[in-house]
This record gives sequence, C-alpha cells and structure tokens, in this order.
Amino acid sequence: MIRKLLASTTMALSLVSFSQAVQANAISYEAAVLGDNPLAYWKLDELTGSTAIDSVGGFNGTISGDTSVGSSGAFSGSSSYSFDGNGDYVEISTGTWGGGSSLTVEAWYNLNSAGSTFQSVVSALTADFAHLQVYTAGNNVAYTNGGVIVLPIASPIPLNEWHHLVMSISSGDTRLYRDGVQIGSSSVTFTSINPTGVIRFGSGYAGGRYLSGRIDDIAIYDSALSESQVQAHFSAASAVAAVPEPGIITLLGIGIAGLGFRRRKKFNS
Repeated sequence: MIRKLLASTTMALSLVSFSQAVQANAISYEAAVLGDNPLAYWKLDELTGSTAIDSVGGFNGTISGDTSVGSSGAFSGSSSYSFDGNGDYVEISTGTWGGGSSLTVEAWYNLNSAGSTFQSVVSALTADFAHLQVYTAGNNVAYTNGGVIVLPIASPIPLNEWHHLVMSISSGDTRLYRDGVQIGSSSVTFTSINPTGVIRFGSGYAGGRYLSGRIDDIAIYDSALSESQVQAHFSAASAVAAVPEPGIITLLGIGIAGLGFRRRKKFNS
C-alpha cells in the first residue's frame, strides 16, 4: 500500500513540475516581447472562433479560408495557426501600419513545403509597409519614401521546424534576422515607411503568396529592435523553468506517503 501511494504521489509531483517547465518558455518569450512595448501582439493561442486576438493594441484580425486554430505552437504549452497554402489567411483591417520612421515585424514560422513561389508570413497587400516572406529565391522588402529596402529572402528550410524571423527597419540601418542571427541589412535612408490600412498573416502581395505551414506569435513595434533585443527574444524562447531535483520530488513523495500511512494507522487503531 505504501509503495503504491509513494509511486502515485511521486508521479503526480513529477507531472506538476514538468507542466510548469514546459510552459516556461512561452511565458518567458511573452515577457520579452511585452518588455519591448509592441504596438500589437497576436499570440495566436486561440483554440476556437474566427478572431485573432491582439493582446496589446486591440487590433484583432479576421480568420479566413480553412485556417486552423489550436495547432501546436513554437513553444511548449502554446498554440499556433495552421495554413494549407490555398486561400488561408488572417486579415487585420484596423489601424495604420507604417507611416513612422521606424518599425519592427517579428514572427515565428514552420513550413510544410518550400513551395513554388513566395510564402508570406506578415505582409501588406500593396507596395507599402513591409513584406516578411519566405522562399528559396527573391527578397524580403519594405517600402519607404526614400526607396525600396531590399533584404535577402528567409529560407523555408529546414522544413517542419520553427524559425524566428524579424525585420527591424530604421533609416540607414535596416536588418533581417533569422533565429537570432543577422542574415541581411540595408543602408537605404528615409523619413517614413509607406503606410497601409490592411495587413495579412499567411498571405501577401496582391492577395496571393499563401503560406503552407504554421505561424505563431506575431508582434509589430513602432520602433526598430536592436540586435541584442532580437537575440534576447530568441533566447527567451528556449528558456526552461527550474525543475525540482528528482531527489527532492522523491523526498516530498516519501513525506506525503508517510503522512498518509500514519493517518491510516491511527484510524485503524
């Protein structure tokens, strides 16, 4: 009886500790994002419904096509949206995106296929704002009153893996990061980023460029994140809470089991 009680108690304590650990990186990443004051932040953790909730600015989006919510996310304990590459997208049609002198667009993507054309993660439908996209050729771009900012394309490969993608836009110093590493830059100078009233997730220019895969945790800032900030966000995604040592869990289990045994003995006396 004691052995059964000890085993079940130890297992329960282990499960509690594990649950706390696997959710830690989602919590840590969210804290890092919110600490840098995003203009909007879509966690994409919804499990039902047709609305993508912006937890910061209230710029909620409409889920369209066969977009699936509740898919496994970039972090343990989180969810994401899944797109089949055929008419699926989320549209944000409130607010003005761009128009200022600095901007950052940040997201996580996980593709099923390299595709035969661009796959948009976050993008305007017109030649405005930023086009954060993935493919094996071409470019990521942003449109300003000083000209077009051209950056390298982000690779979809390896497929079926999560990647962190950030475009940090500032006059004379625009940078693109993938998984915390700078993969391109531009020195185009400007005073404002061309604004748009509509942006999409999972679709892009001219209403095409559909994405086949998953997208998670999109944030937009009206400032240009520094390299150290981008790297801090990426590092936070892999943070894990401290899990009690097995010996501590076992001792706790023994203590609880012993207490149960003493109580049982007392009642049987």
